[in-house]
Order: sequence, then C-alpha cells, then structure tokens
Amino acid sequence: MADAEPLRSPASASAGTPHAFLEAHHYQGGLRITPLGLAIRPDWAPEGERVGFRDEFPLGEGEWAVEFYRLLHQGRRVTWIGLFKRSVDLNFGDRRNHAGVGLWLADHHLVEAENLLKALATFAGPIESEIGSPGFAAQAERFVADYLPGYLMPSAQLPEALQGWPSSSPEQALTQTYTAAAGERPFGEAAAQVTAASFLAAPSPAHSRAVILVTAAPDTPAQELRLKPERARADVLPAVLRKLPAAVEQAHGRVAVLEREIAGWHQAKARTDDALAQAAAREQEVRARLDAAEADRAELRRQIEMSDTLKLINRLCADMDMIKSHTGAIGPQLTGLERAIRQQAMNVSAAPSQSHSPAPIKHPQHSAKKGWSSGEIAFVAVVVAAMLALFFVALEYFRVTNWSSAIG
Repeated sequence: MADAEPLRSPASASAGTPHAFLEAHHYQGGLRITPLGLAIRPDWAPEGERVGFRDEFPLGEGEWAVEFYRLLHQGRRVTWIGLFKRSVDLNFGDRRNHAGVGLWLADHHLVEAENLLKALATFAGPIESEIGSPGFAAQAERFVADYLPGYLMPSAQLPEALQGWPSSSPEQALTQTYTAAAGERPFGEAAAQVTAASFLAAPSPAHSRAVILVTAAPDTPAQELRLKPERARADVLPAVLRKLPAAVEQAHGRVAVLEREIAGWHQAKARTDDALAQAAAREQEVRARLDAAEADRAELRRQIEMSDTLKLINRLCADMDMIKSHTGAIGPQLTGLERAIRQQAMNVSAAPSQSHSPAPIKHPQHSAKKGWSSGEIAFVAVVVAAMLALFFVALEYFRVTNWSSAIG
C-alpha cells in the first residue's frame, strides 16, 4: 500500500489552531516523544507517555496501527489520534519497535478522518530519517495551521447524542480492537471506525480507547494475536443518520431550555430595571426632602438671627427710655436755672442807677431768696454738664457694643 498521498486542501482553513498540534513517537536508544513545530508544548495536553501503540498487534511490512483515545485532562476533553508503523531503533536496530505521528485535539471533533490519516502517513513514512530535520517540523506546523482547521469542528456545537466515546483516565479506560482493510482507499475503513468513535456511542461507558489494525487481510489476522479484534465499520453514515432524529430532538430540547433560561434572564432584567427605577424615584424624593429641609433650616436660622436682633433692639430702646426717664427732669431744672440766671443778670444791670442812694441793710435770708450766688450757679452748671456727659457716654457705649454686635 502507498505510504503517502498528496494532501487535499480543505474547504476552509485558518491562520492557526491553538487547540491542536502534532507529536511524533519514535525509537532512538529507547522511546522518544517529540512535539512537531512547537517551541513550547501546550499544558492542556497530557504527557506523551500516556498514549501510544502498545504492541497490541505485531505490525508487518506495509501494515499500520491507528490509535483513537479520549482523555479527560484539566477539565477538558482531549482526543489523541495516532498512526503507527513498524520501525527500528536508530541506535539498537530492529527490536520489533514502531514509530508514528499523532494529533492532539482539545474540545474539538474530527470530521475528516480519512484525510487526517493520509496526512499522518505522510509524516510517519520518513520519520526515521526526517525526525531531526527543521523542514520536517516546519511542514508539520504548516499542516496544522493551513490544512487541519478544515478537518475539525468545535465539540460544543454537537448535541450529546453525537459526542462519541467518553473521555476517561488511563486507569479507567477500556480498549476495543478492530481490523480494517487496506484496499484502494488505504484508510477508508479505518477512517470510518475513527468517525464512529468520534460521533457514536462506545461499546460500553468505560471504553475510551480503540486500536485499529490496517492490513491487507483483515478477515484472517495473524495467529499470534493475543486479542480478538472486531471488523471495522465499512460505512458509518447509516449509523450516524439513525442518530440524527434523537440528536435533533435533543438539540430542540436544549434550545427550549436555553429559551427558557433567556426568558428567565429577561424577566430578571425587567425586575432589576423596575427596582432601579423605583430606587431612582426614591432617590429623587429623598433629594427633594433634603432640599426642603435645608430651606427650612436656613429660614429657621434667619428667624433665630432676626429674633436675637429684635430682642437687642428692644433692650436698647428700654435702656434709652430709662436714660430718658432719669434725664427727663434736667429740662425743667435747666429752664428754672435759666430763669434764675436771667433774673440775677437783670438785678445786676439795675444796680448802678441806684448807687447814689445807700442800699438798705437787709437780712441775709432775704437776699438769698432774691438770687443765686455765683458759686451756686457754677455748681449747678457743673452738675448739668456732668449729667449730659454721662448721658452721651451711655448712648455711645450702647451704640458701639450692643447695636454693632446685633448688626454683625
């Protein structure tokens, strides 16, 4: 059978696939595992020693072994699809070893199994001589970036009925073996079996690994086989079609669930919007109350300040009334004093005209009644001036202290 065929360009391609890469298993002084076209191996992939051909079949010249393995690693569904051939150890010679190249996938399903197996055969054919070549790794990198995306689809787009074999740990995994014919399409039957494992149910919930022997005589395997392999599917399409109604119904159910969830989210959003609107209205009401309270506070403060001012004014008026009452008698006294002074002045003015006649001798009491002496007049003047000074001093004191503080 042909070891390699030209790669067919996929219907669609992508600039890169961070969820996939190629890895080689070969012997050179023992088993070597080499990622191809990678500077750093992704941490989402399990260790390379967890997968690989385990000599379930003795591989003859021109025969291939296909390994399909579903693993659960770091919460992700990881798939390994490897293609192995008989090989020799580059250091120790022929020890019935094998070599091959496989594909790691994360959360994706393979829809072009036959094209993938052809591509893996292209890489596995010259692996002994090309494994250390930079061109070999560059070709693998180009295949993953430009061709592989057209062979895959995201697992999340498939209903549960078409998710295929389960993912499990190596300790729990059971292996199912098959034989497939290598005819005009060397990997036709093997690809059909890989597709069945990718989309249809496993023989049991514990089966997560399959090994397919691709040989020219699939119905008469070698006698030294320790296992009893089943015949691989020649065509998986009828089985997939039979699954479609259940898958569609399940998809409709999933859509209905999503629609109910979306409706619930819309209702929750509407309730949230109502609550936000009510909260905004309450906020406006509280702000209005705060503004009114602030206005009332300002008015009350103004009234209090005005009340204190009025009290001060009334007190000043009362003090002024008291001063007026105490000084009210000054007016009549001044009037009487003025009259007495004028009378005394008149008496003094008339004295020279009567100087020729001797003045009659009078008793001191009579003279005192007729007028005030100059000393008495001076005393009264001093008292009046003092009272006026006190009055004006009191008025100035109240004006400076109380009135100014009230206005301030």
